[in-house]
Amino acid sequence: RADCSESVSGSQPNIVDGGSLVSGGIDFDGVDDELSVGSSVITSSSLFGAAVVKHNTGTIGETSEQVWGQYASGSSGRFFLNANTSNLYAFFADATNSVSGLTAGAIGTSQTLLTSNLNGSMAEIWRDGVSQNTDDYSGFTPSTESLSIGKGGLATDYFNGNVAEIIIYNSDQSDNRVGIETNINDHYNIY
Repeated sequence: RADCSESVSGSQPNIVDGGSLVSGGIDFDGVDDELSVGSSVITSSSLFGAAVVKHNTGTIGETSEQVWGQYASGSSGRFFLNANTSNLYAFFADATNSVSGLTAGAIGTSQTLLTSNLNGSMAEIWRDGVSQNTDDYSGFTPSTESLSIGKGGLATDYFNGNVAEIIIYNSDQSDNRVGIETNINDHYNIY
């Protein structure tokens, strides 16, 4: 478990709007909202991440919008889940042999479960429990950047949508993936 924080009140995502609890998760405005763990979470070449997200508009502008990741512009060892400028969800990991944007379908405006797993040599991404893409990789040593939610290393890559849940393991969870996805779907009734 890692605690996230954002000390600047204007850059904090909303959990309440107009006195009512935001439905669908924490609302990131796409302008300046982010949460940071304050340290790196992923420290090995194997990782697992599951995120329940819903984009506010379904359309991305000129810059990708990062959902979560450890990212520093131009650094090796960065990885992230984003909504890219082709209006697709994608997972990327920078290694000697990089995972180059494993895409998981159009963004849309419906709540979606996006799961990614790296086992040390193979990366895979699922959308709503269905495999979307795989890629080999090698030479991955994660950056020591802080894990961020709602923003990456660029000044303009803020996520514009709701994040209901993020689960990250610092290990390969391929044997547990179906159970994790089933538990999440049982709670959110996504698919």
